[in-house]
Amino acid sequence: MVAVAAAPPLTALDPEAAQGLATLRDGLCRQLPAGALAAVEALRTALPNWRKPARFGQLGAPFLAALAVAEQRLTSVELVDMNRLLLTQMALDLDQTLSDRHIARDVMALVPAAVTRLLSHLQDSTDLSYRYPDDFFVKDLRFVAGLTLPGGAEVLDLRSKAGTRVSAQLLRRQPTLVHLRALLTGSRHDPWFRTHTEKRYLRHFHEAGWDAFYGRVAAMLAAHPNVRGVVGTSWFFDPQLDEVSPRLAYLRKPLAHGAFLVPGRTTAFDIASATASSDARRQLVAQGRYMPVPQTLVWPRAELLRWAHSRDDAFKAG
Repeated sequence: MVAVAAAPPLTALDPEAAQGLATLRDGLCRQLPAGALAAVEALRTALPNWRKPARFGQLGAPFLAALAVAEQRLTSVELVDMNRLLLTQMALDLDQTLSDRHIARDVMALVPAAVTRLLSHLQDSTDLSYRYPDDFFVKDLRFVAGLTLPGGAEVLDLRSKAGTRVSAQLLRRQPTLVHLRALLTGSRHDPWFRTHTEKRYLRHFHEAGWDAFYGRVAAMLAAHPNVRGVVGTSWFFDPQLDEVSPRLAYLRKPLAHGAFLVPGRTTAFDIASATASSDARRQLVAQGRYMPVPQTLVWPRAELLRWAHSRDDAFKAG
């Protein structure tokens, strides 16, 4: 029998990115006051355990307390540079951070490019808004903390709550003790993956990119047997778009494979997001002919894995 060599392990940083991060770290360490350096360590140790289901922006009371201390002592410029140093140091340690995350190889393969994009952002960032709860800052912090991973079309939270509406819908569909407990406990013991759109990187936001993304989610579900499935909330899952923006109909393909939608309440954020890149949608909103409704797409574990297996079988047959 011929022995087959195992594929070499993938790493989070390529040498060029590691060097760039180290150079940035050293420069920031030289220019920041001692109080900022101490705050970086305090913030880092205050971040939540990745295994605990939480909402995207919920970084925990210890983190917020450490941040409040830093905000009292540092200027706005120092706070942004403190954040840049925090992310740089954590990015340099990303291989160690991710070592216990059970990351599928296809997902891990995306991490080095994400680190390179982060480095570019940190090197160029002079925006004084780059601090909690800024969306870009939170996304970057969650990435280097191993709370969120790149997936291609979307990024993926490793542990999230489904929410009361989703839990109630699941209980109606399948009245089991598992779903009842999830509803009564606020999903505290019912972890899900959750998707988010990374507006700074939309290269794979197309039909084939989403198919590949869900394939990676399936691989992650196989590595995380206690995760219940994947959820994502956005205006672009709204069935109204079959008429308003039919080119986005592919985003609702999972509905034909066991996923379902749970509508939410429209906010100003939903309207701004739905109209940001489309004059047609903007005009329809202004005319009162379209109002974006955020929808949570829920794809339970068994149904998503069944789709992934059938997709793999189709590829093999072809």
